[in-house]
Amino acid sequence: MEIVYRRPGYRLRILGIFLLLIALFSAGFYQLGAWQQTQGLGVGLNKDLTLSQQLQLLGQENEQLKQQLAVAERGQAIDQQALQEAQREISGLQEQLQSERNELALFRTIVAPEESETGLQIQRFQLTPTRIEDRWRFNLVLTQIGDNTRFQSGNVTVMLLGEQEGERKSLPLETLSQDVDANEIRFRFRYFQRVQGVLKLPPGFTPLEIVVSANPEGARAEKVERVFDWQE
Repeated sequence: MEIVYRRPGYRLRILGIFLLLIALFSAGFYQLGAWQQTQGLGVGLNKDLTLSQQLQLLGQENEQLKQQLAVAERGQAIDQQALQEAQREISGLQEQLQSERNELALFRTIVAPEESETGLQIQRFQLTPTRIEDRWRFNLVLTQIGDNTRFQSGNVTVMLLGEQEGERKSLPLETLSQDVDANEIRFRFRYFQRVQGVLKLPPGFTPLEIVVSANPEGARAEKVERVFDWQE
């Protein structure tokens, strides 16, 4: 039998070394975990920073798109306004052109009449709707065909025939318009004369015809009458 002698405290030194190794390994693992956690936190911070930058860029792009949309809407509104102004101008020019054509036709009728009738004539009675409901602009033209050396004078009556509440009604122009004399419409001219104004239809009245009667003065003067259909 071999007898081994150990120095006193040997086991205590072995236990101390073992505990020291455990402590070193524990510290190493702790440092490794801390380093990994730090690295992970850094990556997370980088990701958060990248997302924040992307959100900021998207917000800037959104604002730019909003501004572009506002500019486009303003441009569209301006284009629409310009189109409406152009349409109104064209409409006004067309009305003016039609008025000039009517004037030319009127002068031709007076200077070189095609009809055999001479003397006092009820040339036309025109109606034009206004922007206000039930209000119409009227234009009555009286002419003298042939001999224009003397004046035609007298009075003219305008009656609107229609229906109201199922009954026939006759309304004089003087009661519908403030642009003519309340008593009578006088005329005196050699070539032509206009009677113009705006009439207002009463509520519930449906116009059908306009009867114009011209009553010249003079011993041999004859009444002239003409009926016009209501123009919608």
